[in-house]
Amino acid sequence: MRTRKAPEERKAEIITAATSLVNQHGYKKVAMIDVANAIGVSKAALYVYFPTKDALFEAVVFQSLEAPLAAIKNASEASSNTTTKLTNMLVDSFSLALYKPKPMIELINSSRRYAQNILKDHTQQSLDLYTAVLNNAQQQGEISLPSQYLNTEEAAKLVLSCAHGAALGTNIGSPILPQKQMKTRITALIHSLIKGWN
Repeated sequence: MRTRKAPEERKAEIITAATSLVNQHGYKKVAMIDVANAIGVSKAALYVYFPTKDALFEAVVFQSLEAPLAAIKNASEASSNTTTKLTNMLVDSFSLALYKPKPMIELINSSRRYAQNILKDHTQQSLDLYTAVLNNAQQQGEISLPSQYLNTEEAAKLVLSCAHGAALGTNIGSPILPQKQMKTRITALIHSLIKGWN
C-alpha cells in the first residue's frame, strides 16, 4: 500500500528524484515517467505538481541555485570575524555552486530562458549579504575602506569578482580548480583584502 504524503513533502521528493536522475543521466535522457518510477507514483501524479517537464526542471534548477545562497546566508550569520566570515561565505557557496555534476551544470546552462531571472535574483541577494557583512565590519571599526574609491557594495563586488578569479584560475577558459586549491586561494585572497582595508 502506497503511503500518502503531504503535498510539500511529495513535491520535495519529486524534485529530489529528478535532481538525482539528471545528475546520473543528463536532462535530455530523463522523462517524466522515469521520475515517477523512481518514487513509485504514476506519471499522472507528477502532473498534479508539475504540469510540464520544463516546470519540473525549472524547480530542479531553482533548488540547485538555492543551496549556495543558503550557504552564504548561514555563514554570514555565524559569530566570527570578518575574514573568517567572508572566507566561509565564499568557500561554502562556491563548493555548492561550482562543483556540481556536469549534467546539472549543463541543465542550468541550457535553461537560461527561465533560470536567468533566478540567477539575477540570487546574485543580488548574495551581493546584499556580502555588503551587509562589510557594512557591519566598517561600523565595528574592523575595516576602513578607502571611501574615495570604494563603498561597501563596490567592495562586495570586488570581493566576489576576485574570488571567482581565484576559484577559476588565471588562464582564460581554464577549468575550475580542485576544491582544496580553491579554498586555499580564496582564504589567501580574503586575508590580503581585509589586511589592506585595516
